[in-house]
Amino acid sequence: MKFLLVTDGIPGSKAALGLGGELARLAHAQVTVLETGADQGEAADRRRQEMRERLGSGLAALETRSTPEPAALAVAREADRQPCDLVVLTPPPREGLETAERVLRAGHHHLLIVPEGYSGQAGQAPTRVLICVAVGEPGKEDVSFAGRLARHLGAEATILTVMPEGERRTEKGSSPSSAESHAERFLAGSTRTLWRLGVTASTRIRYGNVRDEILAELAEGKHDLLVLGTPLPGRDGALSLGGLVEKLLPLLSTLPVLIVRSKEVAS
Repeated sequence: MKFLLVTDGIPGSKAALGLGGELARLAHAQVTVLETGADQGEAADRRRQEMRERLGSGLAALETRSTPEPAALAVAREADRQPCDLVVLTPPPREGLETAERVLRAGHHHLLIVPEGYSGQAGQAPTRVLICVAVGEPGKEDVSFAGRLARHLGAEATILTVMPEGERRTEKGSSPSSAESHAERFLAGSTRTLWRLGVTASTRIRYGNVRDEILAELAEGKHDLLVLGTPLPGRDGALSLGGLVEKLLPLLSTLPVLIVRSKEVAS
């Protein structure tokens, strides 16, 4: 795999470099570090050298680049030059969602958002991954890519889908609704996908408000990486992270979030 680690040089973006570098080592990924909004010259050379030293050894390949352009434009140019599988960044606090959207629109990559307050220990990758899916084809891709990453991390995975309260079985031992049966078959297939990758997996169906149930599962399962699918484009074809992602991100100030891009999502 190829990872693009994006930094703007401020202390908060060190979180993306730290976690992204550790994931890359475990996944044997090629890495490009892209410093955005940066002045050029000898100062930029020194910073690139510091980043190489900070990431340390053990990477399959490491390239550092610096540009005065803002993150979204710089990622778009880099994606044209050398497409990647995963972009890792710490968005600015006040423009986090907008920056994430623009970076996703810049190519066909997935996006790992590492919040400034991420408290993971150096040299320690996530070990409990929560993969939140809607039943359907895009959900299969969420599971597939998250499974590839979890395999390299040696992490366990829980696949969660949230259904409306009205779909819950009314009595113990009663037959599931058709929607429940469909969800159970989908989750069983997703589990087999992860098992084939060598990932230990379990499944959960929860009922109620999607945001609230995801937060409850995160707390109960002590998960340290959340996986969400990219919403399908609107009628105008534009990619947007509004809705669930917009509601969750402000509440996850210390948890990295992997946004998986479906092939059905246009750039």
